[in-house]
Parts: sequence; C-alpha cells; structure tokens
Amino acid sequence: MGQLLHGQERELFGDQAYWIESRQGALKRGIRYRINRRPNPGRPLSRHERRLNRLRSATRARGEHAFHVVKRLWGFAKVRYRGLAKNTARLLTAFALANLYLLRRRLLTPQGTCPWSGRKERRRRQIAPLIGRSTQ
Repeated sequence: MGQLLHGQERELFGDQAYWIESRQGALKRGIRYRINRRPNPGRPLSRHERRLNRLRSATRARGEHAFHVVKRLWGFAKVRYRGLAKNTARLLTAFALANLYLLRRRLLTPQGTCPWSGRKERRRRQIAPLIGRSTQ
C-alpha cells in the first residue's frame, strides 16, 4: 500500500481488503481512513457501519466508472509495452476521453434549445402571410 501513496493524501478510500493493512500508519500521518470495514466472524457489522460502508463505496465508485469505460467498453484490459512515454500518453488520453464519454449527456444541449432548431418552421411562418398561405 505504501508504494501507491505519494505522501500528500488527505483521505484514503478502498474496499474491505485493505481494512487492517495500513490503518495505524495512515492515522499517524493524519490521513482520514475511509476504507470499508469488514465484518468479523461472529460479529456482523452494525447498521451504522453498513451505512458508512455504503457511503464510502458510493464515493469510490465515482472514480471506478472511468476504469469501466476504458477496460470494458473500449477493451483496454492489457497494455502492450511501447515505452513509458507512449503508454502514459495513451493512458491519459483514454481516461480523458472516458471522462468526456461519461459526461456526454450533460454536454449535449437539451432538445429545443439549439439556436438552429426550428429555423425552417420560423422562416415558414414569416413567409406564409406574404404569399397568402395559412401557417397551419
């Protein structure tokens, strides 16, 4: 776990597999330990602990969605070694595009708000009285 941290973390999120591994070390360094709790044999998690696990998982899942897009939808499960610079560039590009893919619905304009939508209909209504036709 220590190799994954750069030293400037304020919070540490993870699943139940990391619960005991580095808890004390993280607490001593002032890192908020947001790793899901494990139930012990004979002692299930309390309602409060289950609620905390659910909130922590929801936060962690936001970061996992981009991995789903890159690995499952686009098939980048394995990386061929092409050099550190090329692999890094490809990885950063893939995750930037994955973030755009995840936000695609928010980035599109809602129906009817596009300045070009309805242009023909407005023009037809303007011309109809001039040529003596009904707009209906």
